[in-house]
Amino acid sequence: MQIRQATKADISAISQLFKETILHVNKKDYNERQVIIWASGYDDYEKWKSKIADQYFILAEVAGEVAGFTSITKKGYLDYMFVSHLHQGKGVATALVQAIEDYAFQNKMSEITSDVSITAKPFFISKGFAVIKEQEVLLKGVYFTNYKMNKRLT
Repeated sequence: MQIRQATKADISAISQLFKETILHVNKKDYNERQVIIWASGYDDYEKWKSKIADQYFILAEVAGEVAGFTSITKKGYLDYMFVSHLHQGKGVATALVQAIEDYAFQNKMSEITSDVSITAKPFFISKGFAVIKEQEVLLKGVYFTNYKMNKRLT
């Protein structure tokens, strides 16, 4: 597995992985309407371009294929964490979180915060994140349950 920074050339692979992960993995915790709405923003290439430019945005590649991605803002907000349905349970998310934590530590961030899906909550808890609160988030007229979480860095 190779971890590297994302570039604009990766947008197509990132957007497809985002969509496919929601449709295949998150569907176990969210209903059909929720996953369709959540995945619908996958092809907003300007959004992806902006996120890659403004955040520390990294990819994990396995055999030359994008297996997952994550990003963090300069203020310590973990914005994205998605792992392909083909690479679940293979250490991709663990490697990505470790790389984000290393980046946060090197940049003197005292904590990482995130809004985490029902699906991802157990993973983040296993990596030392704590639930601050459960929340209901409105997206395109549909409510989604997720969790505000954080991890203090020492």
